[in-house]
Amino acid sequence: MKIKEFLKPTLVKIIIFLIISSVFIPFIYYHILDKGVPIFNPFGNSILIYLFDLVFRKIGIYHISYPILIVGLVISYLLSSLITYSINKLREKKK
Repeated sequence: MKIKEFLKPTLVKIIIFLIISSVFIPFIYYHILDKGVPIFNPFGNSILIYLFDLVFRKIGIYHISYPILIVGLVISYLLSSLITYSINKLREKKK
């Protein structure tokens, strides 16, 4: 498989990428608005956790780490490409 074909975006890759990046990239740091105390979250501070906390607590973002965000997006896309490639190889083996 060529690298161009491996990295070419498809609908499946984009969906997997969005799921991975929304759950596993800890780039947002936020605090409780009433107390101004940073929130420690053992699951990381990803978009999914932030949205959950936004609904159930009064919180505000105080820092976005752009280097972590960029590296996380690249890793998430490469991981989604690898997952899609593996699924396609397994389907070819079954035939």
